Order: sequence, then structure tokens, then C-alpha cells
Amino acid sequence: MNSNILKNAILEYFRFKRHYYLCATEVRYGEIADVLVCNDKEIIEIEVKTSYFDFIADFKKMKHKKVYTGNNNFIYAHLNANKLYYCVPCDMKESCLKYLKENKFPYGLLSFNGCLTTAKICKKINDLSKQLFNALKRKMILRLTSEYIFLRNNQKCQKCGHINKIDISGKVFC
Repeated sequence: MNSNILKNAILEYFRFKRHYYLCATEVRYGEIADVLVCNDKEIIEIEVKTSYFDFIADFKKMKHKKVYTGNNNFIYAHLNANKLYYCVPCDMKESCLKYLKENKFPYGLLSFNGCLTTAKICKKINDLSKQLFNALKRKMILRLTSEYIFLRNNQKCQKCGHINKIDISGKVFC
């Protein structure tokens, strides 16, 4: 199982089944989010992990550090999303669920075995200011348009299958 298969399943699920209107991969917002999805109410980050070692290593990032805000309240100040999910292959689901529960992380978990299923629901973790929400939406749009241009400019040749630029007539040939 590779991360592109998981990312494509996530994009398809959130765009067509959950009707999120912005779904982008590799969005840089300080760190790089594997997938960010957005509707009018929330932004969700989904981290894709294909090995348990990679899953555990992710928890060393700043976005997992709690900040005390008083009155026994904590926030994840470095997480720029309302919710965070992990997406893992189905064979990692149980060990990842156990890790999240043992360490009391509030994150959700998606598993994939041909189709995407929710193993653990994530409740809202952070409230984003309107300014940050709009800035993240803008970053997602910029990433989407960059990816779209790259894909259109790097299409496979109709003769041999190599990736080449489109010629002035709109055809791709070596």
C-alpha cells in the first residue's frame, strides 16, 4: 500500500461523499499537510501513514504539543485545522487505535482496505479565527491551481507514454 492510493481515496471520499468543496494534497502551512479538506464550517487535516514507525514518529511534531489556556483547558496551538485524522492501511488500524487511546490523543482514525472507513471519530479540537480559516483556504486554492497546471503541462505522450509538455496544438507527442 502506498500513500498515493490512500490520498486518492481520501480526496474522493471527502469531495464526493462528504461534499467538501476544497480538497488538496501537500498543502504547506508551516508544516506540510498530506491532505487538507474544507467546507464552510471546518478544515480537516488528514495525515497519511503507511507504516507504524511513521505513525509514531509523527507525534514528535509541534502540532501535537498541548498549550495550557487556564481553567484546566488545553489547545493544540500549532495545529492549523479544526480536526486531525490519521489514515492508515487496515492492517495497522488496531495498533494505531491503541496508541491514540493510550496517549489520550483526541484525533480521528480512518482505515483503508479498498474503501475508506472511520475507525475513530475526531471531535472539534481547535477553533480557527476567521482570518486563519481564510488564509488556509487561500493556501489550499493556490496548491490546487499549481497542481492542476503541473498535471496539464505534464501529460503522457499519445505514442509512447512518456511524460512530455503539450505542444501548441494541444497534443502530447515526443
